[in-house]
Amino acid sequence: MMFLRHKAPLSEEEAGSKRTVKSALRRAFTITELVIVIAVVAILAAVLIPTFANIIDKANESADTQTVKNLNTILEANETLGDRADTVEEALAQALEGGYKVENLTPTSDGYDIVWDAANNRFALIDKDGNKIFGDPATPDNVAGTGCWQFSENYSDVSDDNYLWYMSPEAQLPVDGSGNLNVSTSINLSAFPELESVTVPADASGKIDITLNSDQTNVIVGGSSTATANEATVNVYGSMKSIQGPKPTASFQNAIGGNYGMNSLHIYGNVEYLYYATGHVVIENNAFVGALVATSVFSSNADKIDIEIKAGGKIDYLATSSQVNLSTFKDPAKLMNYIDDQNAVSSVNILSDYNISIDSFFVSGGLGVEKYPYSITTNSQFGYINSINYSEPVPYYFELSADIVISTQYFTQLSNMYLDLNGHTITINVKDSDTVASAFLVQKGHELTINDSVGTGGIITPANYSTVGSVGYIFALVGTSGNSKLTINGGNFVCGLTAVQTDDKCTAVINGGKFSSLVEEGEVFLLNRIDHADDGGPLSTITVNGGRFKDFDPASNNADGAKTNYLGSGHTSTKDTSVAGEVWYVVA
Repeated sequence: MMFLRHKAPLSEEEAGSKRTVKSALRRAFTITELVIVIAVVAILAAVLIPTFANIIDKANESADTQTVKNLNTILEANETLGDRADTVEEALAQALEGGYKVENLTPTSDGYDIVWDAANNRFALIDKDGNKIFGDPATPDNVAGTGCWQFSENYSDVSDDNYLWYMSPEAQLPVDGSGNLNVSTSINLSAFPELESVTVPADASGKIDITLNSDQTNVIVGGSSTATANEATVNVYGSMKSIQGPKPTASFQNAIGGNYGMNSLHIYGNVEYLYYATGHVVIENNAFVGALVATSVFSSNADKIDIEIKAGGKIDYLATSSQVNLSTFKDPAKLMNYIDDQNAVSSVNILSDYNISIDSFFVSGGLGVEKYPYSITTNSQFGYINSINYSEPVPYYFELSADIVISTQYFTQLSNMYLDLNGHTITINVKDSDTVASAFLVQKGHELTINDSVGTGGIITPANYSTVGSVGYIFALVGTSGNSKLTINGGNFVCGLTAVQTDDKCTAVINGGKFSSLVEEGEVFLLNRIDHADDGGPLSTITVNGGRFKDFDPASNNADGAKTNYLGSGHTSTKDTSVAGEVWYVVA
């Protein structure tokens, strides 16, 4: 007889625990299984990641290709309308009209670049070796060294001379402390009009193209002596203030003629001043030079100067000092024939001995003529006014290019002197011990005209201007040797006592400007005369045709007796109290 043994039924807790163990055992992987899974994942990653990267690269390349295609469509459309882009600036301008900025020309594809093919006026996508990835059929299959433009924010890129380089506005240029940038390869800097100067070193070689868009940047080319003539062929495009040579010594303060070498300097754009001493200079088709200035620094080598002007090239002024003879140039007939042709239509002015030699009168630029006035940037330059040979009956034109401080009297002994304050200020710094009668003395029948073309310039005196025995006036006119004349067309004149004082036979004409005094008694004498009317002598005249006068009514003042009237015929004076606590009289 057999007895069957039955297990006691598991409790609910025991049953749950057993199910948990079995479940855990079913979910676990063996080490072998884990190794197999990891291996499979690695194989899949090795296969798929490059595929995904390739897909991304292809997508980026496709986007860059589409960008180039759109850009070329824009250029082609403009060509059809007769507006072909001949320069990289024009190509970029047309691209911008189509919605593409310079920064859009940085490809998304790694290792690729977008370039502009100047010869065919088309953009292209290229690889790092210059091979064309996509572009117009006319663009070469390899563009390196073919005159294509690359666009960059990194100035170090320009060391690759296989391309012409356009620096985008975001680029950081390695300018030195004086604002100068050294350039040894072709570059477009039109996005940087604030550059002080760009220098092509004397040891540069090959062909260097420089493009600027500035009315203040000076291009320095060539050596400081005939022994260091520039060996490069330099082509300049766009607009710039001047082309000149480097300073031969530290004592030279300003522009000098350049020794450009016989490999030549070619001008394709607009240059306000071209200073030259030796070398071959070509003014290309339709290029413009405002003033071609021959200096005497290298006058002994004048026979090495070869100036060539091509069709449509133009110069406004040819200026030479008395130490440079045009007849000694290498090919004077070439230059003189051009000048003769231009004279026939009165489009060039020859200053065979221009007013002040650039070698002895260190102005910052200019020729002293109306279109190209002498530029004054320092107190010492302004001081040269007193040393000018004023025997010649010619007008002299000056303009301030910086604020200056003067501490002595200046004689206006030029037949005609025009000073444009140009938005700058002359501060007259005098001491109580100074005994000169005025800051500006106009005498011997000469004339001085003050303008302020910008509208923010002026002449200011300190409060001690009113000290007895010190300087008394801004302007004084002396007429004992002729009818001296002062004309003021604008400017802000703040004086200690008297702004304008005239003597016998003198004439002062105020057409504009602001006049005020720093001291109360000066309010009576902003304008006044000293003459000998009581002796039967000739009267000086002051005529006010415009301007603003603080606490001084030109129509009725006490400068020359009660109710003195200086107004010109048909003019009126109106009281203006719009400024709190101040009274101005406005002449219109």
